Amino acid sequence: MYYEGNGHTQGFPPVDSKIYFPGDTAVVLAKPEDLKKGNLNFLGWRRSGSETPLQAEDKISIGYEHIWLYAWWEDDPNRLPYVYAPDPRTGGMIITKYLAYNEYGPVLAIPDELEGKPVTAIGEGAFAGASLQDILLPKQLALIGSKAFAGNWLDAIVIPDRVTSIGKLAFQNCSLETLSLGSGLESIADYAFEENHLTALFLPAGVKTLGEGAFYGNALVSIKIGGQVAIESDTSLGTEGASFRAYYESKNSRAGVYLYDSGAWKGPYTEWAWAQAVCPMGGLGEVGPAPVWRSLVA
Repeated sequence: MYYEGNGHTQGFPPVDSKIYFPGDTAVVLAKPEDLKKGNLNFLGWRRSGSETPLQAEDKISIGYEHIWLYAWWEDDPNRLPYVYAPDPRTGGMIITKYLAYNEYGPVLAIPDELEGKPVTAIGEGAFAGASLQDILLPKQLALIGSKAFAGNWLDAIVIPDRVTSIGKLAFQNCSLETLSLGSGLESIADYAFEENHLTALFLPAGVKTLGEGAFYGNALVSIKIGGQVAIESDTSLGTEGASFRAYYESKNSRAGVYLYDSGAWKGPYTEWAWAQAVCPMGGLGEVGPAPVWRSLVA
């Protein structure tokens, strides 16, 4: 069981050194005297999703997951529903936990700055299972951690241009139908977009690594991809990922648009074909010297 000071300005939260197993009972620790957040009163410890503060000597039943308790300070006009801290990797702020599950509704605009510094990272599991349906990400966001937004109902997401990596399971099972990836993206980790509803995928030219199962469970039928991308497994690119990987490699991993039609992958085509695949209006121009190919569209 872990304790977090939640924006504290002095002292350190307590440390529970005991080892627990499922079925055990833990006793809530008291706040250290030197743990403070300005002049705000300490109300107790808050568990995510709970509206009742826990006090010292209260008991918690231990399950199979880690338990985090956050210092609950009295309300003030500047209270934000995040736990955050400086991020030495980026020089900005990292949000490590969202505290307002079901409190602010299903639409959330994550702030561009906290305490005058840009929000540059989202930590592991920070917004997982938060019942969010629409999220606006910070403009200077650079890193998205594992499971950061897993288990929400997003329909669509726009990844800012400064994001360079997306962690494991980051958007797993989010009901995504539309995905816009920023131009700065370089790598997508294992199962990052597993079990969504994507059919079209536009990978920025800078993406060079696709982790195992990155888009597993998505019925992708059109993919724009750069050249020489390292596709780490047959599950990386959807339900037809194995056949795509084999076909892409048979084409010497050439950049372009690949389309799945009548049980087979075809291409690569020019980037113009991407627009045609989404909103067909004519033929598809193949990359290189091959003739124009028109059979996929009416």
